[in-house]
Amino acid sequence: MCNPAAILVASVGINAAKAGANYVAAKQQAKATEDHQKRLGESMVDQHSANMSNSLISQAEQDAKAAKDRSNIIRRASSAQSVARTSALESGALGNSFDMLMNDYEATEAELLSASMINQNLLENRFLREREQANLQTKARLLSNYRPINQPSPTAAVLEFAGDSLQAAGNYYAATGGGGGGGGASWSPRGASDFAGPS
Repeated sequence: MCNPAAILVASVGINAAKAGANYVAAKQQAKATEDHQKRLGESMVDQHSANMSNSLISQAEQDAKAAKDRSNIIRRASSAQSVARTSALESGALGNSFDMLMNDYEATEAELLSASMINQNLLENRFLREREQANLQTKARLLSNYRPINQPSPTAAVLEFAGDSLQAAGNYYAATGGGGGGGGASWSPRGASDFAGPS
């Protein structure tokens, strides 16, 4: 015949081991989740930094190209004006017609330079908007990644152990008729929440 006292002792030991194992497992899971969030967050930040760097490099390249284009416009306009001036001097065609021709060259040069500046400004604004959008997206991803982690509570583990032990004690008392003496008042186990005191 099984000894109820021995069963009680064994049950308490098993409950203690189970509560401890559950707490350790939950603690390890929380730590693993935290480590994963950290690695993923660092990867997001590194990728964002690389994207920002690439965007700035691309913008600098476009700015350099625009400056080169404007330099070429000025050079071609100056060359065309020089040729026209030389031709006019050689032919003796100076006068109102020559002045109008020079004005046309200057107007065309100004229009081309203005168009180049407008195009450069549009590109700069586009790069700026892209970086701002990337900043917002990265912030949102980081907020989603670093969600609160459910940390295991030692108090909850103790209450779990207490509740299971009380159940085992209740079974023991039921098996022994109220504590081994027989005929005693009946006893029913309380839940673990009774140890938390009145709400």
